[in-house]
Amino acid sequence: MVDFEKAWKRYYDSLEPEERVRVDAAIAERKADEALPRATVIAVRIDCNSGQEREVPVRLVVRSSAYRAGELWIHVEGGSTGFESMPVASLEKAIAGGGWTACLGTKNRWDRLFIPPASLAAARELAEKASAS
Repeated sequence: MVDFEKAWKRYYDSLEPEERVRVDAAIAERKADEALPRATVIAVRIDCNSGQEREVPVRLVVRSSAYRAGELWIHVEGGSTGFESMPVASLEKAIAGGGWTACLGTKNRWDRLFIPPASLAAARELAEKASAS
């Protein structure tokens, strides 16, 4: 049986000091992200091959944009591609418009993913918490 804790320690101990700084920063960033509030909601996933629809749980999280200072974005964890996101500023329009197609899908490749308005209401609460902090 592999002792992953020992293997990690050996690896970490073998790093140069500047590499340890980068690793420590990445670990701190990951822990900060894991501490963000999340909401598990129901989405509709449409199979890219059969077109069959099924309800699936996904998690929504609000993060600060890495590229646009001051902007908050809603990210989907457990989506079709892993890159589904939209600006919080578009949230009310998506709710009023009947939901958000987080992934349009690609035939035989990526399932379509739709987040209904009731599920987006949870994103509104997350956005309010993120804006307040």
